[in-house]
Amino acid sequence: MCSYVPPEIISASGFEPLPIIFPPLYPERTDEVYPKYFCPYIRNVNEYILRNGLNLEKIILTDGCDSSKRIYECWKELGVSNSIYFLRIPFNSDENSVKYFATELKELFKDLNGGIETEKLVKTIDFYNSLRDKIRRDGLNPLSIFSLLTGEAYTNFENNYDHNPQVKVYLLSSMFPLDFIKYLHSLGVEVAYIDSCFGGNLLERVENYHKDPFYVISEYYLKRTACVRSLGQEKRIENIKRLKENIDGVIIYTLKFCDPLIYQSARLREIIKTLNLPVLTIEDDYTLGNKGQIRTRVEAFVEMIYERRKVSL
Repeated sequence: MCSYVPPEIISASGFEPLPIIFPPLYPERTDEVYPKYFCPYIRNVNEYILRNGLNLEKIILTDGCDSSKRIYECWKELGVSNSIYFLRIPFNSDENSVKYFATELKELFKDLNGGIETEKLVKTIDFYNSLRDKIRRDGLNPLSIFSLLTGEAYTNFENNYDHNPQVKVYLLSSMFPLDFIKYLHSLGVEVAYIDSCFGGNLLERVENYHKDPFYVISEYYLKRTACVRSLGQEKRIENIKRLKENIDGVIIYTLKFCDPLIYQSARLREIIKTLNLPVLTIEDDYTLGNKGQIRTRVEAFVEMIYERRKVSL
């Protein structure tokens, strides 16, 4: 449920890593368990589990945000899983933090694998790097990131994106329903890059890992484009600048009650505007229940981009 959990560690232990992302559901059962101001993504996951009576054999949770800390206690009480592992993530990315997280990852590997076999992890990182190269080389749709997380070369999502879209955008979010991308596409908007918990930053190669793979993996996940819980947004801004010529604007999809992203979005909007890029903020509760309103705002956003194109001609 958190992008700080390296799929390389899980895969090297003989398991298949699966990101927990379910279709949007109206929270009928979840209100009994969580308050209404709780993270809508986690409420959605919980709703799907409760409706379908799922019992997951193994879940890895983190302290990535306040909501993820709370579900650790709730899911133990509800019996959602036979085994819940709690991975602690340092807030910073300095040398001491990298060393601390490397130790945490070793303990996770021991829990899954029964010991430390560095060679297994090195081979798995080799494999994941080859998948990263393949995804970038073949230019698959943005949802290809989920094929990387599950250790597959290609995603199961339909790769039917229009090669001549009306508008290309940079999507910034924490978590979002996958149907949101498909809905944008139906409105003539192609997501050229995903900047989210599970986004394009995970396609960067892991380098120089053969000597101490746990340390390097720790550094890789702590120092990539910042999680929205971090105040440091320099890499994110540099990424938008790098992609500026290939995008028409930026869409910020904010989950209700996701305080870190809501807090930072105002500053990010101002910086993005200085790059002469239009920006649209969509607030949603992960259900896409207000598609009519979203459609109206996206269509107005697209029209604004058309007008800018006319002026620049």
